[in-house]
Amino acid sequence: MSKFLKPALYVIASFFIVSFAFGFGWIFGIAVMLLGFLFLAFIMRGDLLATYAQLQYNKDHGKGFLWYERAMKTGKMRPQAMLVYAYLLIRDGVLDKSERIINKTMFVYKEKLTDEYRCASHLNLSIIKWKRGQLTEAIEELEEVYATGFRSTVMYGTLGTYYLLNGQYAKALEFHKEAMEYNDTDHSIRDNMALNYYLCGNITAADEMYEELIDEEPKFLEPYYNYGMVLEHMGEYEAAMANYKTALSFEEKFLSTVKHAQVQTAIEKLEAKMSAEDGGDKE
Repeated sequence: MSKFLKPALYVIASFFIVSFAFGFGWIFGIAVMLLGFLFLAFIMRGDLLATYAQLQYNKDHGKGFLWYERAMKTGKMRPQAMLVYAYLLIRDGVLDKSERIINKTMFVYKEKLTDEYRCASHLNLSIIKWKRGQLTEAIEELEEVYATGFRSTVMYGTLGTYYLLNGQYAKALEFHKEAMEYNDTDHSIRDNMALNYYLCGNITAADEMYEELIDEEPKFLEPYYNYGMVLEHMGEYEAAMANYKTALSFEEKFLSTVKHAQVQTAIEKLEAKMSAEDGGDKE
């Protein structure tokens, strides 16, 4: 609850009680309460609009963004809500606007942001850099956050992904071991760890981790595609194909590290490989 909301509610309730004490009656008390709530709605209009915007975003991203803009224009939107809006923009690929909101929030509300939100802001700026093709800069941005001592599941998952995308497999492996100690139940961290094993040539460890992870039915496409690669490497083509096709059943998102076209190419190559081997067996 906002630090202003609770005292304001006490004041409204006090007026209501006082109205009885001095014989003004319950009608006057209710009127005071209604006026009080209208006043609260006015001063909290930015956050109320932001809450409604989030509800609309869950149904329709475009409508959600329209309401977030209305909340922004009030000038009364909490910095935390502004940063949520900025992240949602990143998820939809609206990078320039998101970057402006993050930088403005970090500058204007510098003293009000907690360490958690400040680090989350840098994390989101790193994602913007990554999606612009500036992977080295993205890593540097997030390594600075890591150096402050800040730790979170999202930070481990994101920086670990950057290391893998950048081919820093040995560094990534040590980082992922630490990430697993921090949270060994998160699907993204475990997917990164298993993929890291595969990229380092430890196929057995990768297979064991993916077998456990896939049994838990993660709700994003990367683990299925990555496990498909492991299984294909092991010669288990039918199982690999099944995982590739499962990967295609999940939505490709702007922040996905694996694209549907990539999965489709893997399927086509595996089909050709299986067809060639079947032809060789018949001969």
